[in-house]
Amino acid sequence: MSEQTTKYIFALHCLSDACSKCQALNGREWHDQDLFQNVLWDPIWGNIWDLNVGTSLMHPNCRCQLEVRVEIDVKQIDQYCEFHDLVRML
Repeated sequence: MSEQTTKYIFALHCLSDACSKCQALNGREWHDQDLFQNVLWDPIWGNIWDLNVGTSLMHPNCRCQLEVRVEIDVKQIDQYCEFHDLVRML
């Protein structure tokens, strides 16, 4: 799959008693980053999540959770297009 086929969306979720930094990022989504980079970064807050280890970089004992969604555009996959065309011919 190519970069155009796969898109990663990161979303941060925190508890109601989280610190002000975490509260400011609660529910925020990042669309322009890759799952295979070392850290998730924010233009204002900098490095916020270690993607290799799966932990927050915002502060010690952070209880926030990072949700990662993967969107795949199957129409960009050659094999799918070939299969789709074959099925339409039947």
